[in-house]
Amino acid sequence: MHDSFTLDTLAALSATRLVQMEEIGMNDSIALNIQSAYKTFGGPGALSFVSRGNGHATPTIAVNRVSFQVKRGEIFGMLGPNGSGKSTLIRLIATLLMPDGGTISVFGHDVAKEPMAVQRPLNCVTPSKSKINIQQPTTGAA
Repeated sequence: MHDSFTLDTLAALSATRLVQMEEIGMNDSIALNIQSAYKTFGGPGALSFVSRGNGHATPTIAVNRVSFQVKRGEIFGMLGPNGSGKSTLIRLIATLLMPDGGTISVFGHDVAKEPMAVQRPLNCVTPSKSKINIQQPTTGAA
């Protein structure tokens, strides 16, 4: 009896969550859509840059034309060595940085054009740890 109660409760919560997501425009089946995301640091006029030795600044490519999609409900992780751009990509998704090229959208909202709409479902971003927790929208009831 306890197991069916839990499953019924989860089903009701899932239905409520879908309605809440639709109300705030998060009804896309694609939760995260990244197409050719590109980010560099440094270059001409920058305070820190890699020098070629000939006086010309070379920008550091942090995120190099990354493309992928994450469907709503999927669990997704990024793995890579230090300096491979994982934290920079998280900061791009969270609107802490803006991409130099490509597009990134969260639940259909473009990070460059609608940063506030992207930030709305993000509960917590800790830049030092680069963690994002996506929280269910609240209805105001305590």
